[in-house]
Amino acid sequence: MARRILFLIRGKLGDSLVFFAALQRFLQRNPDVEATLAIRKDYAFLVQGGAPVRLMPFGSRAELLARILAARVGRRFDVFAVLWGFGPVVENAARLCGAPRRLYIDGRRPAFFPEWPDPAEDIQIVDPAWRVLRLLDPGLPRPDFLSLPALAARRSPGDAICVVPFADEPRKCLDAESCRALLRHLAARHPGAELRLMVNPRDRGAAAVAAADLPAHTRVVRFTSLEEVVAAYADAAGWYGVDTGLYHMAAGMGLPATVLFGPTRPLKIVMPGQPETVWLRVAALGDTDCMEKSCAHPHCIHRAAALLAGLPEAGGGLPEAVPPACPLRACEPDVLDRLIRHENPRPQA
Repeated sequence: MARRILFLIRGKLGDSLVFFAALQRFLQRNPDVEATLAIRKDYAFLVQGGAPVRLMPFGSRAELLARILAARVGRRFDVFAVLWGFGPVVENAARLCGAPRRLYIDGRRPAFFPEWPDPAEDIQIVDPAWRVLRLLDPGLPRPDFLSLPALAARRSPGDAICVVPFADEPRKCLDAESCRALLRHLAARHPGAELRLMVNPRDRGAAAVAAADLPAHTRVVRFTSLEEVVAAYADAAGWYGVDTGLYHMAAGMGLPATVLFGPTRPLKIVMPGQPETVWLRVAALGDTDCMEKSCAHPHCIHRAAALLAGLPEAGGGLPEAVPPACPLRACEPDVLDRLIRHENPRPQA
């Protein structure tokens, strides 16, 4: 009889999609598994058809627990594997699922999850989920790209360029000036193409960016749902933006993507085999994390945008608004004016 396994991914958009890539690889190697994936309701349609797995979409914590309880009627799960998730809800889920084997990402809940992988540094974003899955398949290779087949099938030829200037943290976002510089660069690089400036009205700074003096052929696309984002991506030819879950959506759909990085580590975030992906970052930061979480004026990413655009005013000292703990303060000015460019296979033209 096939093993019946319940997987749980309860995280943000980008994390959820990348951890799903690990599950895809596991299920390709283990076709005998009868898999169910509990995932946030807003994300379920993104992964539909990407793996032979029954989806268990949930909205609230209560809905997750109710759906787990209903799913075990008749035959309990053999394994409950949390690929990502925190809080008391995962402990309650472990209680309700009835699985004799329960796996968690670390050892902080031994009474509920007797198995967890050995501690290790997260070299790539996919690592926590991958390590859990290796408890079930020790030879499982680390996945190196994300594919969302159902969404990729919705793509059609087009020449629009999607631009995403905002993430869920102010320290990873462009401001109006750096966004305008990026758009001017793209208008010259992709002459005549529609530049779709993607903004959620709830994003901090969205109003200022949308009201800025924008280049010709720029259209502000206001969205409040991921379905609207997929529709905007469907006939696009390329994607430019910051470190956000919307990048992983674009990559999974097969869009050529260029990602501007500020405080976060590119080699951790961008899967190494993701086709047609380019990332850019101020060379002074290398591949280190900036731990200044309070930064609301990320000069690192603003300068990266200016350097990409070739602005003569890109150089110079650091603004007063840069926090005292910013690692750029220890750098010489000439180091701040160099940009790292890394291209994954089949780079964007």
